[in-house]
Amino acid sequence: MRKLFMVTLICSILVGLSSFVYAAAFPEEELVFVAYKVEQGDSIWSIAKQFHQSTGNFQELVYDIKKINDVQQFIQPGQVLKIPVISKSV
Repeated sequence: MRKLFMVTLICSILVGLSSFVYAAAFPEEELVFVAYKVEQGDSIWSIAKQFHQSTGNFQELVYDIKKINDVQQFIQPGQVLKIPVISKSV
């Protein structure tokens, strides 16, 4: 039991350190949210296509939009969605 605890603790520390190293390596990138007002005929997929960045995973963006906005299936015209995008400061 103690060995399992130690292995879990070490893995947690390594994951935390890797996140810190990644953030330090790319300090100019920041996750921001853009407000998007849904128009007639829009879908989560069509909106994701507008905001998809070549460095990201398209399906992950669709999932993130749904999760952040608590959308299960359908969106309505006039609804305002928060869209996650990577902002690169110079």
